[in-house]
Amino acid sequence: FSKVLASFTTKEQSAYAKAGAVAEEVLSAIRTVYAFSGQNKEIDRYHKNLEDAKRMGIKKAISANIAMGFTFLMIYLSYALAFWYGSTLILGGEYTIGKVLTVFFVVIIGVFA
Repeated sequence: FSKVLASFTTKEQSAYAKAGAVAEEVLSAIRTVYAFSGQNKEIDRYHKNLEDAKRMGIKKAISANIAMGFTFLMIYLSYALAFWYGSTLILGGEYTIGKVLTVFFVVIIGVFA
């Protein structure tokens, strides 16, 4: 997954670099651009590169948020499974509530350690 994010980041930075290059080129030759009334053309060229960067940024954000959502889904599904199985053990008389919670929190602390 990190390769996908790295790819989007590289493309986004490349588009911002192109927009910066356009701005630098136009500012270095501002008299020529103004003499030939090319302001609108250069503004459009700059905005096109910014739109490319924006599009890549949106794709990167969407993919990162989907991955984050999937990660939290797995975490909460694991909690639900643990509590469901713990409740079946409690109802079966094999464990007490204290033992189930102890095992649950020991596993949680172990995972985050």
